[in-house]
Amino acid sequence: MNLPIRQSANEMAAILRRRICFSKGTENEKLHEGTLAVEFGVSRTPIRQVLQRLAYERLIEVRSGVGSVMVPLSEDRREQEHKVACAMLNAAAECAQEEAISASLRLEVHSLGAAASVLREGEEELFFETRAKLLEVLAKLIPDEILRDGFRSSYWRLIRWKMRAMGTSQELVEMQRLAQMLSAATDAAETGGVPDLLKVIAEAEA
Repeated sequence: MNLPIRQSANEMAAILRRRICFSKGTENEKLHEGTLAVEFGVSRTPIRQVLQRLAYERLIEVRSGVGSVMVPLSEDRREQEHKVACAMLNAAAECAQEEAISASLRLEVHSLGAAASVLREGEEELFFETRAKLLEVLAKLIPDEILRDGFRSSYWRLIRWKMRAMGTSQELVEMQRLAQMLSAATDAAETGGVPDLLKVIAEAEA
């Protein structure tokens, strides 16, 4: 019998984030600790810790008597949640120190820009991976832990909304917007500092 390969906490969290962002119309889907423990080849304790992390990021919520479920996306809150994500980026830019972006982060931004520039319709996997990696790059630029956590939560929400466009008439539009945004971000990373890069992303996302 083939046993499941034991996954690390980071790997499990990444897999579940992807599932949640690709989910369409199943936001109330329940995440069963026991089922996930079997799937990932771990006990319930690390699964519970991963779910707590996702709840902290507002990707799932724990409901009394129900358990962990995906946080629903409410259409009447789409605009507000978009504004919150941009506000978090602007707040991060205002609080950031005027310092150059490290060579390693510049390289990451270049890599993301190159990936986005070749996006084509139907490549939603690459679209998601590019946006998820961008989130991680931006989070590295935010030293304040409270602000960084708020940014991560709001930006995951924005990513989920962007993924809703995949497979619709807006898919190509979102891919082109991402390519344009990362092209501008690449220029900002080369010529400006941390606040400049964060402002460029905030303006492009607005």
